[in-house]
Amino acid sequence: MKSKKSQNLITGVIMFLILNVVFFSIMFIFVGSVGKTEGFIEKEYSRKISLMIDKSLPGTEVSIDISELYSYARNNNYAGNIVTMDYVNNKVIVKLKDGEGSSFYYFSKLNSGAVSIDEKKMALIIKTWACS
Repeated sequence: MKSKKSQNLITGVIMFLILNVVFFSIMFIFVGSVGKTEGFIEKEYSRKISLMIDKSLPGTEVSIDISELYSYARNNNYAGNIVTMDYVNNKVIVKLKDGEGSSFYYFSKLNSGAVSIDEKKMALIIKTWACS
C-alpha cells in the first residue's frame, strides 16, 4: 500500500515538472519572438531618437547608427522614408513597412533640416545648433 502512494506522489511531481518546463519554454519562445518585431524596433528607435534630441545640448552634433532599420526595411521591401521628422508637431516617425509606423514626441524646438540621414553611412545626424 505504501508503495502505491509513493508511486502516485512521484508521478504527480514528474507531471508538475514537465508541465512547468513546457509552460516556461513556450513563454520564452513568445517573449523572444515579440522582442524583435518591426513594431517593437520602430518604437525603440523613435523613442531613442526623440530622447537624443531632447538630451542634446545646443552646439552638438549626434550621429545614430540606423543600419538595423535599413535591414528591416529591406526585408519588408519598404522603400519609403524610414525616419521622418514632423517639425510642426515635434515628433519622430519611424516606419519599417507600409502603414502608420511608430512616432514619439520630443520637447526641443528644432528648425527644419536639423536632422538629416547619411545614407552611405546609414546614420541619422542631429545638429542641435538649429535650435531656436
